[in-house]
Amino acid sequence: MSYYLTHFSKLEENHEKNSITIYTIKLQKINLKFPVYMLIYILSMLGVHYIVESRVFLLIGTIFVALVAVEHFYIMIMEMFMWTRPRTMKTFGTTPEFANSTKALAANQGLYNGFLAAGLIWGLLYPDSSVGLHIQIFFLACVIIAALYGGATSSRSIIIKQGLPAIIALLLVLFL
Repeated sequence: MSYYLTHFSKLEENHEKNSITIYTIKLQKINLKFPVYMLIYILSMLGVHYIVESRVFLLIGTIFVALVAVEHFYIMIMEMFMWTRPRTMKTFGTTPEFANSTKALAANQGLYNGFLAAGLIWGLLYPDSSVGLHIQIFFLACVIIAALYGGATSSRSIIIKQGLPAIIALLLVLFL
């Protein structure tokens, strides 16, 4: 069970030697990760007593996961349907002869990129957010592994173009 702190207040009364400290906390049930609790604790230690409810933390991670999904959906379209077009050949550094001879292989590879995009979207839309989070983590890890393999066997730029956004998204999902 996860909660998000929407209101934190501290009332202190000091009647000579007697002291009373009252903490008021309102919680809303949603899914958040451990570091947010640490942030709330640190802020409370620094004297911050009111935190306005915000879903910005969740939104940032969601946006990055969606961007990785859109990137892989776009790669799927290029590899499955536009492999022999000049712009796609320029993007992948292929010649017309190579593109024509590898069209079926590229379509197969594009299908896998489509599965990665679909998995990420599935994780974002899954009704139970804690299960959806695990789905996102799994598919982001798959994207990172594929980028590392592609970088080692094909082009190092794949690590930056596909791996880096997935790494950023994974870190945001895990720590925000």
